[in-house]
Amino acid sequence: MNNRKMDEKILKSQNKKVNDHTVDDAHNDDFTTQEAERIIRRTTIEFGPKDQDQLSRIQEETWAEIRTRLSDQGRTVSLRRRIVRTTAAAAAILAAGIMTLLLLERPVEMIVVENMDSGIRELMLEDSTHVWLRNGAKLSYPKKFAKNERPVTLTGEAFFDVARDTSRPFTVNTSAVEIKVLGTRFNVQTEQNGNITEVALESGSVALHMPGADVADVKIKPGELAVANQHDLSISVSEADPYLSSAWKEKVLIFRARPLDYILQTLANAYGIEIRLGNENLGKTSYTGKFKRSLPLEEVLTIIGMSIPIEYEFNADGSIDIR
Repeated sequence: MNNRKMDEKILKSQNKKVNDHTVDDAHNDDFTTQEAERIIRRTTIEFGPKDQDQLSRIQEETWAEIRTRLSDQGRTVSLRRRIVRTTAAAAAILAAGIMTLLLLERPVEMIVVENMDSGIRELMLEDSTHVWLRNGAKLSYPKKFAKNERPVTLTGEAFFDVARDTSRPFTVNTSAVEIKVLGTRFNVQTEQNGNITEVALESGSVALHMPGADVADVKIKPGELAVANQHDLSISVSEADPYLSSAWKEKVLIFRARPLDYILQTLANAYGIEIRLGNENLGKTSYTGKFKRSLPLEEVLTIIGMSIPIEYEFNADGSIDIR
């Protein structure tokens, strides 16, 4: 559409002008007619082909209203005055209808943030919600939240410290689940191509909803871990230390009885390096340990190698092979 700057502010002004001049005052007749015709001409030009259905509907409703008004007027009103009032009323109603159409069609401006670095990226949303994005994570959200909801969409892993607002529930959407909160601190991790979402709650309360599945919503309490599985359409809950899930935010990596293949994938994400494991059985071996993110990767692998018999090789392209 050409020149959408004819927004609701301009339309309100035009609408007011028309209504202000529909008084029973003869010297306003010419001005009112010209103003009304100008508005009608301009709305016809401003709207493009894709808007014609909506515009036609507004015009039909406008003339229906005008016919009602005409039938209510007494016979003592002159024909000229009735035409003037009719034209002015048409312009006023048409302007109001177009203003509504513009407001309804106005697209929501979205912001997409993707953390492609090996570090952590912090965001502050317009409602004062604080978000930490782990490397590889992507978050999309409206530039300005609506009056009744605060939806965001996450891929990867992030920690949320949500500003409390009971009138606008905060919702985190992943490919597997919808997480509803009011004000709380929690960690969300999506894995296996988005089919599994883990939610570890630090404080407050959250509810998990699986859209399109016959699964009851699940609420979790602080110190609980919920796992939503898109494969079997299930949501399981267990006790967990939320610090283990969000330690990455403090630049600490903590593993508690985690399989080696999971650990290596976590290290690959944290350091931004491709790590290949050549022994599938070795990948099932569990390991428990804690590492500062500032520790060189080679030193981390050496420490792990003290408990699990692994050999590693750094390649020229920067990748690592584990045997």
